[in-house]
Amino acid sequence: MVYKYLKIYSLLAVLTVFMVSCSNDEPPRPKPDVSKVDIDNTLIRFEQEMFSIPADSIEQGLTALSLKYPELYPFYINFIMSIPDSASGVARYAPLMREIIHYKDMRELYDSTQVLYGDFSPYVKDFHQAFRYYGHYFPENPKPKLMTFIAQFGPRTFYYENTLGIGVDMYLTEGFKYYPSFDFPNFFLKRLNPQNIVPDGVFTIVQDLIEDPMKRGSRLLDMMVYYGKIYYISSLLLPDMPVNKLFYYSDENWKWCKDNEKEIWSFYIDGEWLYHTQFNDYRKFLDDAPTTYGMPQGAPDRVGRWTGYKIVQQFMKENPETTLQELIAMKDGQKILKMSGYKP
Repeated sequence: MVYKYLKIYSLLAVLTVFMVSCSNDEPPRPKPDVSKVDIDNTLIRFEQEMFSIPADSIEQGLTALSLKYPELYPFYINFIMSIPDSASGVARYAPLMREIIHYKDMRELYDSTQVLYGDFSPYVKDFHQAFRYYGHYFPENPKPKLMTFIAQFGPRTFYYENTLGIGVDMYLTEGFKYYPSFDFPNFFLKRLNPQNIVPDGVFTIVQDLIEDPMKRGSRLLDMMVYYGKIYYISSLLLPDMPVNKLFYYSDENWKWCKDNEKEIWSFYIDGEWLYHTQFNDYRKFLDDAPTTYGMPQGAPDRVGRWTGYKIVQQFMKENPETTLQELIAMKDGQKILKMSGYKP
């Protein structure tokens, strides 16, 4: 079996997932009627099924899971959990899985996820609406289905075999007692909250549609446009969500970028960054961090991604006949920049 590479991203009561705000002054996005778009209603509660296996029948329980989910189960064991000797059969790694499933701290972790996410229906509702928009814009694509899992603080999300996986142990709020032992930085901890589940999941699905320029070598401009496409299409699948929430930006973060858009662009031009090809040099404009390296105080992180979004947004405004499929197929960031006329 050939696997795709992984697309990776005290308890509070769950609040409403979407809170509409106009504070970022973004133009309204289209909201086509998608009420009749057919979706896959499957919800796999993988962590509930796995943690319900009794300690005295681990091997039988894991075998049953492997038969029930012949594609997802080996992906989970091999790539999400990185279980050694998994290719040798269930009997070889069953003792390790018994320890994982019935270890005291793991049971406590599982119980914590079920306090917040035992009922996943608020998120299912929002995901299904996003899936309808996905089906509207990409009717030729297989329908996504939804799965929840636990991976001992592994990836937040994955998209594999048309299944969107949500690692519920990575959304237990920034104050969850086990997170500090992993030395997660403070800015990252703030993102491990329920309101980020749906935007993270949608981002992961859209990311699966678009070729990563790093596979073929890239300039900073190409990477900006790559992320710009992801955020732009994600914003169409979540038309009621303020765009700044897709970036983990506060209203103040978004305002800083808008107020300094001309200066940001001049920074790239004057520093000759746009056509820089050394990823390790320019990744500081794209990576998760407390701030964007080299930018003045008040700058959020990943400003390069924000700029890419603005380029793509302007491109689609200037070229409204372009379909999302055509946008995705365009590989040359320079061509998109030129056709966008973007020049703040």
